[in-house]
This record gives sequence, C-alpha cells and structure tokens, in this order.
Amino acid sequence: DTQCTVFLEAVREWRSMSISLGVGELLNEIYEQTALPCMFDAMDKSGTGSANLRLLLEYASVYEKSGYMGLSGFIRFIDRLSSQKQDLTGALNANSNADVVRIMTIHKSKGLEFPVCILANCGGKFNTTDEKKSVIFSRKAGVAMRYRDTDTFEQFENLPRTAVKLAMHRDMLSEEMRVLYVALTRAKEKLMLVYGGNNIMSSVAKCGVDVTKSSRKITPYPLLTASGFGQWMLTALLRHKDSGELREIANLDESFVLPCDSPLRVFISKGDPLAAASGKPDTESGVDTDFLSMLRERGDFRYKYEALSGINMKRTASSVDKGTIDREYFASSKPAFLCEGGLTGAQKGTAPHRFAQFADYEKARADLEGEIERLLTKGLISEAEARAINRRNVGAFLKSSLLSRILASDRVLREKRFIIEVPINEIYENADEFSDERVMIQGACDCAFEEDGKLVIIDYKTDLIDSEEEFREKYSSQVLLYKRALELCTGLEVKQTLLYSFHLSREIEIKEKI
Repeated sequence: DTQCTVFLEAVREWRSMSISLGVGELLNEIYEQTALPCMFDAMDKSGTGSANLRLLLEYASVYEKSGYMGLSGFIRFIDRLSSQKQDLTGALNANSNADVVRIMTIHKSKGLEFPVCILANCGGKFNTTDEKKSVIFSRKAGVAMRYRDTDTFEQFENLPRTAVKLAMHRDMLSEEMRVLYVALTRAKEKLMLVYGGNNIMSSVAKCGVDVTKSSRKITPYPLLTASGFGQWMLTALLRHKDSGELREIANLDESFVLPCDSPLRVFISKGDPLAAASGKPDTESGVDTDFLSMLRERGDFRYKYEALSGINMKRTASSVDKGTIDREYFASSKPAFLCEGGLTGAQKGTAPHRFAQFADYEKARADLEGEIERLLTKGLISEAEARAINRRNVGAFLKSSLLSRILASDRVLREKRFIIEVPINEIYENADEFSDERVMIQGACDCAFEEDGKLVIIDYKTDLIDSEEEFREKYSSQVLLYKRALELCTGLEVKQTLLYSFHLSREIEIKEKI
C-alpha cells in the first residue's frame, strides 16, 4: 500500500506531461526523474518493488495496444482497482540478486531480471491441442466444427473450420511471440538457449531453407509454419556473424550475415549425453553400458494392462449388441418440437414401453382407452406419448397368450434393474489374455414372470423389423445377459427368454447357442 501511494503521488505530480507522451513513455520518464526504482528497493530489500515497476511498464504497453490512450484513463483504471481492493498480478516476491538458482515458467518471470538466464527446451513444440478439437472457437473468426457423416459418424474437415483453425493458429503464434519476448529479455548479463532433439542437424538445415538475403526480416511463411520457439530462433541465428558452424550445416555462406554487435557463442554437442551423465565412459564407445542398460530397462517398461486403457469397463446391456457405435446417446435427427405429434421417432418407439411398464394389464384388457387415460392422469405418460401408442399393436399384445401367462403368474417383475460382472473376453474381442478381468454390465429387464418355479424373461421391442432372424441376430446377446443377471439376482433358473415384437404382434424365442 505504501509503494502504491508513493507511485500514485509521483504520477499526479507529473500529470501535466499526459499531451505529448504515452503512458509507457511517461512512466519511464518518471522512473528516471524521481529514482522511484531505487526508492522502492530501499523500502523493500527483496527487490519486488522495482520488479513491479518494470511489470507496470508491460501492463501500460498492453493497455495502449488494446486501443486505450491517455494517462487519465490509466490512472482511473489503477484507482478503481485500488478502491475495489483488487490488484494487477504482481512480480514474484524474490530478490533477483540473491545467490540462488530459480526454476520458473516464462509467465512467472514477468517483471523480473537475473544476471544469467537459461531458456530450456527450445526444441519443444507449441501446444495446438485446442485446434484439434471437433468444435473450435476464435474471437475473430467465430465458431466452427467438423462435418459428421450421419451414417458412419466419421468426421471431415471443411472450409469454415479451416478458416477458424487458421485464425486460432495465428492468435496462438502471436501469444507465443509475446511469451518468447519475455523470455529473451530477462537476462542482465548472459542468456543461454538450449535446443535439443533427435535430429538437430536436419532442423538446422530446414531452417536454412527459410533464410533469404533479400530482407532483414524473416518472411511470414516460416513464422506461421514453425512448430516451436527453436525454429524461430535458429532461422534468426543463422544470420548472426558468430553462427558460422550453424551456417555450415545449413549450407549458407557469409553473404547471409547481417551486422550485429551482440556477441554470440554456438556450442553443438554431437556426443551421447548419457556418457557425460554417467561419469564412467566406456573406452570404446564413450558410453557407460551398465548405466545405459538400466535406463533402457526402466524406459522400456510397459504397463501390463495398457491394452485395456481404452476399454469401457462399464457397459449397458443394451449396448452389447450395438457394436462400437451406441446411438442411444446421439441426438435424434430432429428436435421433438419439429416432429409430428411432438415426439421424435425414438420417443414414439418408447411409448409402448412406457405403457407396458406402468399399465394394469387386466384393466387394459377390459378398457384400453380407460387405462391409457388413467396413466395420463397419474402423470406416468405424457399426452404426446398417449397419442403415440399404437392401439392396434397394443391391443394385439393384450389379447395374446403371452399376456395370459403373465397374468396367471404369482410373481411378475417389471423393469427389474441389475448390475453384474462379466468376464471381459465375453464382451470384447481379442481380450482373452485378460480373461480374469471383469466388465460391469448394467441394465433393466422389461418383464419377467415366474412359471412352474422358473423364470420367463420378456424384452419388448418396437423395431420395424419383419424378420425373426434379424431380431435374434440383433438382440440375442442382450437378452441372454438378462438371463444370466436374473438367475444371479433371484436364484431361480430361467427356462425361456423371449422378445415380444409390437410390430409383428408376436413373441420370438431366443435360445443359447450350443
């Protein structure tokens, strides 16, 4: 608070300069005329005060680049933060002259200076994760997404997404340039840049292709296509008078050199860093083979269950028959409010299920419309669902011998929910080596009833399929899982598993393969 008060008073005394000078220029003038950095260092031996003054210069620069001008606006901005007990992010509370080594991110080094700085991992890659997402966003170009084939669910690139991706990439590179500027301006005496990689010579040669004699500036294309800081810096360093060794690798002569007074030393290590790390070089290869073997043994470790890392260890029973694409959680082709009757095709298919789940079958046999009205009144089905119930198909079910068997039973289970464990190789192919592992299967059986001391399972289906064999092929695995689950849950043997097709108005028996 004391430092802030001193600074604001100093600024107000110099306010009558705000016509010819920008905020940043004025701050520099104030620092020189009032010796504010020295005053702040005297008040705070940690060096944080003067570091914050330098950081304030950077904030002033950002303030002006954002389109805001004038000292008055900047002071109001600082005053508002102070009155609201807020603050700008300050520099680290550290004395840059302390005899210690600090490891920090480039962002954390803002506003600080050090005698020697090492910028590591210059061979690292820019983070382009956001550009690879299906839906991407740019403040300048808007929102775009990949085109999805509704039949195969494959995704394809398109022109709008390419345009947004390019805008995102340019914004990312602009930010990375600002970060690199911060990194390259933290050193007072010496800056060390470390570039490592598997094929450094190739990287240098590639950067050499982008170097031209015609301009002092790097052309836009290599800047846009660079994968990291290292390519930018190598392209620039190839024109430095002290980078002869780099130019030799890139096959460039001295005519590419630009005048520069700053000294530079280039060190290229072509040896194996493991030899230097071990301290016990082999006389022939320069590598400690025991140390290298230990590193390889540890580096080559493979997690035993790596093959299972991409497997869903919990499945729904209904997804077992659907292969790799489960459409249950995909949006319908049209929203409900655009569909006839206020329901999508999928929702119309669930209407008979809802009726079968909640209906009193005896009352429904006597008066179908009355039972539908009762369910509607109790809120068990909606008006749209009531209209969607196919009276002919449901009426055929109510007259069926299957329903007579259900009504004759003393024990009827509806929507019986379960969770069981199944050996993983029964659900996923090529998982035999992990047969001891289990997958959780969760589901709900539409209906089961006891008959002669055993269970009969029924799964209601509304598919518009005319072939019993197609029903069996599509749903056998699902209902046989119901059989296993109910035998475990109830302790009763299941004597029969059935599909009931409302479309065909008949039952279809599913038998286990021998």
